[in-house]
Amino acid sequence: MSTCVRFCLSLVVAFWLTLLAACGGSAAEPISEAAAPQQATAAPAEPTALPEEALADTSAPAAEQPTEPPAAAATEAPADAPTALPTEALPADAPAGALPLEVVGYGFGVGELGAGWGLVVTNPNAAYALEDSRYTLTVFDAAGNAIHTEEGVLPLLLPGQALGVGGALLVGDEEAVAALEVVLQTGAFVATATGPTVTAEEVTFVDGTFSDEVTGTLVNPYAVELTDLRVSAVAFDDAGNIIGGGTTILAALPDGSRAAVAVPVTVGSPPAHMDLFAAVAELPQ
Repeated sequence: MSTCVRFCLSLVVAFWLTLLAACGGSAAEPISEAAAPQQATAAPAEPTALPEEALADTSAPAAEQPTEPPAAAATEAPADAPTALPTEALPADAPAGALPLEVVGYGFGVGELGAGWGLVVTNPNAAYALEDSRYTLTVFDAAGNAIHTEEGVLPLLLPGQALGVGGALLVGDEEAVAALEVVLQTGAFVATATGPTVTAEEVTFVDGTFSDEVTGTLVNPYAVELTDLRVSAVAFDDAGNIIGGGTTILAALPDGSRAAVAVPVTVGSPPAHMDLFAAVAELPQ
């Protein structure tokens, strides 16, 4: 081949190579890329079957059964409700033919500075003294609600003796006091003969500026000194109704002697007359 022909072929090859390079083409992909295997694609996970219990939980909720309301709790009576026995009740060991303590009368009065009450009882037995009898007072308002309760002891009533007790009604609003109820509990029967009792003389009602009082003189018929006597004043109106009262403690009443006493009282109106009573704690020897 002549030199001219070779030169021409060289120009043609150079032309095509230049044309291919200008177009950005490539005669063949690199072997490493062409032969690289493709990454395997993981097959989608099969759904996992739920246990029967789970399927049951995903179902529609069952209709709720109606629930019965709880039974109402029983309401206990107030702790301060009167618990004394009825007036006519007797102790289980009462002697045959014995009689219970009797109420002569009771009442209350509302004054300017409070309310006072009085109670008179009697021992109807001729051969028995009564020891440690009890009383319960319950105060009611106009609507019938109990607004105050208190209890007390009648330490001794000799055969045939009448005894009065009184005091102040410790209520928040004395104007609310509308009624009073008394329940007695007869105490122990002690066989004894009828004997003398402490008496009162010169009993006088004193209308004071700040508080009223009853004065008098107590007479001790016994040959022993009496100590710590509860002395009560009971006020009465013209009809004999109890309209108030009060109480105090006399430290000592000498044997066979006399002692002056003054008892603060609360009454609803000026009383027609007053009585003084001294409660002896035990049978004098």
